[in-house]
Amino acid sequence: MANNPLTSKLKNRIPRGLADFGIGAKGPNDPRSYRASMRAGAPKSAGDGLGVGTAGELEVDPGQASLLDTVMSAGAEQLQEAGRGIGLGTPIAWGLHRQASTNAADAIVNDNTERTLYTYTLPEYTLIDLRTVRLRLLGEYLNDSGLARQMTLRVKLGGTTLYDDAITGITNDPAIRPFQIEIVLASLGTSSDQEMWGHLRLGNVAATTTGLGDIDSNPFAQNRHFSSSGSTTIDMTQARALAVTVQHGAVSGSLSIWLRHALLEVY
Repeated sequence: MANNPLTSKLKNRIPRGLADFGIGAKGPNDPRSYRASMRAGAPKSAGDGLGVGTAGELEVDPGQASLLDTVMSAGAEQLQEAGRGIGLGTPIAWGLHRQASTNAADAIVNDNTERTLYTYTLPEYTLIDLRTVRLRLLGEYLNDSGLARQMTLRVKLGGTTLYDDAITGITNDPAIRPFQIEIVLASLGTSSDQEMWGHLRLGNVAATTTGLGDIDSNPFAQNRHFSSSGSTTIDMTQARALAVTVQHGAVSGSLSIWLRHALLEVY
C-alpha cells in the first residue's frame, strides 16, 4: 500500500484532518484511527461529519485498484464533504460480508428444529448515526413432502428476536421454488435506537420456459412484508450478531431450504 501511486495521490488530495480519523492508520489501535478514538472516549463529532468509520474491518477483494477500493482498504467507510473533493459521491455503500454455497449438503432438510439460515457478527459502531444495513439471502425451497407445510422465520440482532412468524400453507409440489429474503436494519440516529424491515419472496411452482419460479401464475401469492414492532434499543457500540433462522413444520427428507448466496451491505 505504501508504494501504491494511487494511494499516494489519494492521500495528497484528502484534507489533512482525515488522517486523524483512520485514513492511512496502521490498524484499530493506531491513535489516528476512528476506532481507537471511540475506545478512548474521544469526541466523535468531527469523525461523524466526515463519514469516516472503523479502520480495518472491511473485506476488499485483492487486485482491485479503483479509488473507492483504495479508500476502503485504508479504513474509510464513506466520505461525505471530503469525498466530493476527490470525485466520490455520497453516500457510499460497501459489501460487509458475502457467502455462497454450491454444496447441497448445506441445505436444512429432514429437521423441524430451529436452524440458523444465516448469521454474521456486525462490528461495533456499524449501525449508528442513521446508517443502514441491508441483508439479501437467495436460495431454493422444496416441499415435496406430500402435504402443505409451514415454515417459521425469525430475525435476531444481538440475541434479541426482532421478528417471529410462520408462513403457512406452502403447497406440496415436486418443483423447487426460488426464494429471496431481504432484511433492512436502520439506525434512528443513535447507537441504541434502530428498526427492522423485511421482505420475503417465495417463487411459484408452475412450469417455466427456463429456470425456476413461474412469474405468470399468481405472482404475488408469496410476496410478504414484515417488520419489527417499532424501534428496539440494542446497544450497537458493541459487536452484535445478526441472525436469520428458519424452522420447518415437519420432518421430511423432501422438505428443505438451501441458502445459495448472501450479501450484507452497509450504507
